[in-house]
Amino acid sequence: MNTVRTTAPPRTALAPAMVLLVGLLLALLAAQLILREWGLLTLLGLALLFCFGLILLRWQRGYYGLLAYLPFSGAVTLAFYPWEGPPFAHPLLYKDIFFALPAYLGFLGARVLRRTALPDFARAPALCMLLFGLLVLLQAIRPAATSPLLAAIGIKVWLFYMPLYLLTAALLADLDRLRTLLRICVVFAVVPCLVGLAQYLLGRIYGHQEVMEAIYGVAAAHVTQEFTVFEVGGGYLAPRIPATFSSVTQYFAYTLAMLVPCYILSRSDPALRWRRMGRWMLALVAVASLLSGARAAFVFVPLLLVLAYGFDRGFGGLPRALLVFALVLALALGILSVPASSLFAHIWELLVTYAEQTAYLDLLQAIERSPFGGGTGTNTGPARHALDDPEAFVAVENYYAKAVLELGWLGLLLLWWLFAALMAAAWRARQRLRSPLLRTTACAVLAFLLVMALNCFKGWLMDLDPINVYFWVFAGIAGRLAAVSDSEDSPATAATSKTVPELP
Repeated sequence: MNTVRTTAPPRTALAPAMVLLVGLLLALLAAQLILREWGLLTLLGLALLFCFGLILLRWQRGYYGLLAYLPFSGAVTLAFYPWEGPPFAHPLLYKDIFFALPAYLGFLGARVLRRTALPDFARAPALCMLLFGLLVLLQAIRPAATSPLLAAIGIKVWLFYMPLYLLTAALLADLDRLRTLLRICVVFAVVPCLVGLAQYLLGRIYGHQEVMEAIYGVAAAHVTQEFTVFEVGGGYLAPRIPATFSSVTQYFAYTLAMLVPCYILSRSDPALRWRRMGRWMLALVAVASLLSGARAAFVFVPLLLVLAYGFDRGFGGLPRALLVFALVLALALGILSVPASSLFAHIWELLVTYAEQTAYLDLLQAIERSPFGGGTGTNTGPARHALDDPEAFVAVENYYAKAVLELGWLGLLLLWWLFAALMAAAWRARQRLRSPLLRTTACAVLAFLLVMALNCFKGWLMDLDPINVYFWVFAGIAGRLAAVSDSEDSPATAATSKTVPELP
């Protein structure tokens, strides 16, 4: 008796059919939602599904996507201004929803499946982060945290980007990827800086308010702080320029952070064309920062460059470096038509005021007023939207005072310990490494961490895009370099390689 054998179709034949079926079901669901006038949410849902699918398979895509999206995140937010949709779909959250969160989940899955190796990295900063995170969570359940939403926003602002420390260390398991990371940052910095400079020049020709209103429409007054301009010595500092961001503060913070990869490439990239690009971009980013309208740029930009050069080449060679920066500053002042003596007097007066009032008195008053903290989120800017009357929210500028008001003096000590641990990791890397690329990277990152620690006395850039991302990326670089072994620290490999690593 003959029997007929049936065999299951091979998986290679089933796969296209399953993809087609899932695609058809999604198309029908999308059509139904669009018919119900939920077109925007449908679009966001499909984009979210697409991003999660790509990034969960390879978490590095989310990491690089986040770095590529950041320079343009403000433009996306302003394109939907004013936002009238549901809060969970606000454009401010797109970088978290589409890139950061799936990257975290993809990394966690890759670790569980043992598809991602975790190299050595500095453990002391990680321990500080763990203790600080536990304190933030404990303070979130205090009665002073008036609502769960307030506490949740506070937790998100304090902790959400800290995992980038670990993801960066994992990304740099292959140190060749460090060049790729730095080059990506520098390339994407071209557009925001050119846009900012174009806005400044057009404002000089046609009028700042007219240009901003033509570009940003109803959001113009919001993004320029009511078209604020500071008069100094008969001239005017640059008006508030947001470029591709939603505020001048974010644009200034971005240019400050981009000085780090630009400096590293200009000094130590093995390819001559990239070193040249690094030098041109270093000058472009510095001028763009000085012309952004943020007065803090005239303090922190030179400070960061001086510290980076001093740590890298030694402070004995500073006169030559200062001469180069003086030329850049003279160019900016020439464009602004502001006398150098008047500018320095203005900045000095500003420094004294901030040192006495914001850095010292605000911190002292915070310690006296709330030694044990008032609860997570109670002094966090974005958390004001969880209050019945957001206009009644009053925050302090001092980031350390904010830490005390929410987390108490213990939170302040842990925050200072975390900064010290990160700077110690960068310093250890600077002392040990021989490779020009790795050592210069450690020096520039050390300068950035020190500048940010000082800036926290004046404001809370750490809570704002894009510093909230770049700080932990650079911290992760420091943590990874601090644990580099002698076998990995190869001057020949880092100094002579001519190949450009491909993206994962």
